[in-house]
Amino acid sequence: MESKELIESGLLELHAAGALEGNDLLLVEQMIQTDAEVAAAYKNICESLEIYSSLHAVSPSDTLKEKILNEIFSNQKNIIPIQRGGSIAFWQYAAAAAVVLFVLSSFAAFYFAGKYYSAGEQLATAEKHFESLNNQMSLVLNDQKKLREEMDMINGMNTMKVKLNGTDQHPGMEVLVYYDLDSKHIMLDSGNLPALPDSLQYQLWAIAGSNVSDAGAFSSHYASSESSVERKIYFLKSATTAEMFAITIEKFGGSPTPHTDKMVAVGKIKI
Repeated sequence: MESKELIESGLLELHAAGALEGNDLLLVEQMIQTDAEVAAAYKNICESLEIYSSLHAVSPSDTLKEKILNEIFSNQKNIIPIQRGGSIAFWQYAAAAAVVLFVLSSFAAFYFAGKYYSAGEQLATAEKHFESLNNQMSLVLNDQKKLREEMDMINGMNTMKVKLNGTDQHPGMEVLVYYDLDSKHIMLDSGNLPALPDSLQYQLWAIAGSNVSDAGAFSSHYASSESSVERKIYFLKSATTAEMFAITIEKFGGSPTPHTDKMVAVGKIKI
């Protein structure tokens, strides 16, 4: 067989795909070793297949790989030995094309399956990331709303700023109360009130003459260090009227009446 005839026969493609046997295999291997033109053509075929596979190589999961290979080999027919005649038969071209198509389709199956599962994993990651960002945005918006309400209260034209100082038993305590004379709303900056045990809370009292009304219980979480100081702002109950404010330590949940012996801070409204 001449070099050109062998190259056009499709036997080189079959050999590259590992589908030759018997005399055809011996003939092709001999021609590759002895004929430079055939050897060059065979090298080009192998390099083309290698380049394609490297460009589209993926690493599918073991489960996916096993499933695809089982499907391929379960449908593969027994290879029929090639019987060469005096002329190039049409089925030889068809067989060569089928083998190359089989190899390329196998690469494509791995490639697109890998892309599908990779895209699914990326989508799941993106959804989790979006959910996290959405939660963070909700927290930021809530913080902004709270800060805006605090600033409106502090800067209100009819808001009274009342400073409460520590009693003799609790010197050094400083608390700020903001009292809106129109809405009667109360906002408290817990200042440097120390944290209490879980069973206790601070309670604010609005005092007008002999009338003492509950203005709300709260827990301080003051923490001071060289790097940061944490203070808490609380919106408490409204008070119809008030001339001064006082803070006592009560059981958790508050008390209907103040325990004056446990007073920690007090301050008068100055108009």
